[in-house]
Amino acid sequence: MMNWDLDQIKKWAEKWKVTFEPTKCRAVVLSRKRNPPNLNLFFGDCKVLVKSQLEILGVTFDSKLVWVKHITTICRKAGQRLGALRKIAGKLDKKGKSIVYKAQVRSVMEYACLSWMNASHTVLGQHDSIQ
Repeated sequence: MMNWDLDQIKKWAEKWKVTFEPTKCRAVVLSRKRNPPNLNLFFGDCKVLVKSQLEILGVTFDSKLVWVKHITTICRKAGQRLGALRKIAGKLDKKGKSIVYKAQVRSVMEYACLSWMNASHTVLGQHDSIQ
């Protein structure tokens, strides 16, 4: 069924003169089953690589949607930026600190939060410790 959908996308692309690079296409099976189905997907003649996690626009999706890798990454980035803010905090007034925090730290912490806000409390605890 999914290969049929991929063929339809390929036909659409040919009709509208859009090109895809099938060697760059990736797939991830989103399932909480112990043994998720094994997919053999093809885009044209090229097999689509199935991975356990996939990063799209800075958001890391893993196959079980537990968000550990993504939240660990954003906590690391936000922590580095918070450390930099602490170094320059003495040179800023209260309003300046607030502006830099919102622009540099909070923006990283809240990016695409609607996608990962259903993570477990344990995983989100790591995120909350930064704020």
